[in-house]
Amino acid sequence: MVLFWCPGCDEPHQIDTTHWEFNDNFEKPTFSPSYLTWLDPNPNALPDAKYNKYRTGMRCHSFIKDGMIQFLEDCTHDLAGQTVAIPEWSL
Repeated sequence: MVLFWCPGCDEPHQIDTTHWEFNDNFEKPTFSPSYLTWLDPNPNALPDAKYNKYRTGMRCHSFIKDGMIQFLEDCTHDLAGQTVAIPEWSL
């Protein structure tokens, strides 16, 4: 597992490197494919937030390349559509 601080969600995310490709560079990490996480309090919600009014939680979807987080437009936080550097963070 690799942890990084997500400035969009203002919390850490973890990526399981047994399921995602990782370039083994902790200074400028790249993961593939895209990373998607849902924090959804509604257990009956369907998976498509764009067309489903029942999704009420946070959605974070990004590409992480060379230490940069490219937040996709389907994110529900304020950084949707923006690209930012992974911030420095320590446990």
